[in-house]
Amino acid sequence: MSDRVLVVDDDPDFRRFAELAVSRLGYETKSCGSADEALAMLAAETYDAVLVDVFLNNTSGIDLCARIAERWENLPVVVMTAQGTLETAVGAIRAGGGALGVHVFQCRRRLTRG
Repeated sequence: MSDRVLVVDDDPDFRRFAELAVSRLGYETKSCGSADEALAMLAAETYDAVLVDVFLNNTSGIDLCARIAERWENLPVVVMTAQGTLETAVGAIRAGGGALGVHVFQCRRRLTRG
């Protein structure tokens, strides 16, 4: 069984793109469009990593990252944004994220098997 990655983005087109990019790296992917859906999916199934968009409807990806870190402290979280700033990166790391991916292509380095 391959490693599983959860993609969380409220933009359905980008969510499908991110799923495709991650699946081409050999990972099984599932996705959702909200923080509440993500938390429910994480509670129901096991994942090896989570990709979270920094801007979600009704919450931020940084807030979701912190909520994930509270319950699943060893689960790697990559916060994605096309508008990366130092402040966003620091917020993501402080919230428990392991990385900030400025573009989904840069996330490849975080997910490539070593």
